Amino acid sequence: MLTIRTPQPLSHCRALSANPDVIRDFFGKLGAIFGRLNLLSKPMQIYNCDESGISIVHRPGRVVTKLGRRTVYSLTSAEKGRTHTVVACVSATGFVLPPLMVYPRKRPVPDNFKEGAVPNTSFHTSENGWINSNIFLEWLKFFVANIPPTRPVLLIQDGHISHVSIEAIEFARANHIHLLCLPSHTTHILQPLDVGVFKSFKANFNKACSNYMAKYPGSVVTNDKLAALVADAWPHSFTTHNILSGFKKCGLFPFNPSAVDDRRLAPSKPFCVPQESTEDDNESLPSSPIFTEEQEKLYTRRFEEGFDIRDPNYEAWIRINHPFKSLSVTSGDSISNISAPLSSTSAPTPSLSVPLLSMEVPIMSASTPVLSTSASLLSISNSSNSAESALDKILVLPEASMKKPKRRGINSKTVYLNDVLEEMKQQKHEKEVQAAEREE
Repeated sequence: MLTIRTPQPLSHCRALSANPDVIRDFFGKLGAIFGRLNLLSKPMQIYNCDESGISIVHRPGRVVTKLGRRTVYSLTSAEKGRTHTVVACVSATGFVLPPLMVYPRKRPVPDNFKEGAVPNTSFHTSENGWINSNIFLEWLKFFVANIPPTRPVLLIQDGHISHVSIEAIEFARANHIHLLCLPSHTTHILQPLDVGVFKSFKANFNKACSNYMAKYPGSVVTNDKLAALVADAWPHSFTTHNILSGFKKCGLFPFNPSAVDDRRLAPSKPFCVPQESTEDDNESLPSSPIFTEEQEKLYTRRFEEGFDIRDPNYEAWIRINHPFKSLSVTSGDSISNISAPLSSTSAPTPSLSVPLLSMEVPIMSASTPVLSTSASLLSISNSSNSAESALDKILVLPEASMKKPKRRGINSKTVYLNDVLEEMKQQKHEKEVQAAEREE
């Protein structure tokens, strides 16, 4: 039987990224991490954190009206509102940390804004109301202070740039917190908070705003009422049932890679078909490349940031200006073989290349746990006391998108952040040196 439904929008990036190879690769690494940290039966040490944007201009819910009435109105506080961020964190046992709220203002949050808030809520401000690296570092300290002392702890999060600062990773390592970034554009499938909690939270928050305006006619939702309205919606959304359901549907706990419904990966099928090409890559490059001043600036910025897409003109520029910087991994021991057992039964994902800073493929054995991905890997030469962790020192570089990507964080496959600290420091130092050379 067929019916007409209004579909939920799914961006091109999500359809491209949420494919069987990426999901299988993620679960392969997650299983290795669980085994290495002995967390398969310890849900109290597995956490997921994420941010959700809210506004004083809520979205009204459904209302009851007369049959045949075409236009129905519901009051809101304004035409447009600024974004406020709520940072939430839950464990695989259903434990909920108090929220952290970020307001779009320069001055500290006044005391009257905190009235009626969820107990122990942490308040911060930023210019645009979004989380940044400094706030995330403060949240990590807040996280350590509010969880049980048992270690190690695995914190699963997205790869937003605010989550991957050197200071945050150093603090996490010092407190035995293992940071794992989800593959980009897959949070609607792999993020427990997105799957099981945030939809309910948004609905309950909008309902709380509508109830407030109905209870106090002529009043509007203002910044000083926001924390109390979040507190109204919080216990109805962050329930043990919703949290456990989110972890279970994502297959994170209990660990179950087959929990992800194949139908949710169906939109990626058009992108999983390998494209045959009879033309050599070099033949597609311009024979006599001439770059405008605008292109020179663009390609220079792309090269320095390292977040880019494969482009014939850009490749030609790289070969002319940086002949020793290869756009693809071409070691004698192909890294794609590392995860072959995880992806041998599915169609390969289109190969996407990125600029690399330095490449050293670590020596591997059959007994070594592999936490790396099959595409775009960067070796890390970080010292370690155990030989087992030597193979984990691999940074996943960004994958390509169809448009010029914004620098928003680790736009890549799964990244185990605790093992990439030294390489991030090296990259930061090289950028500082390059900036100093340009100034001279």
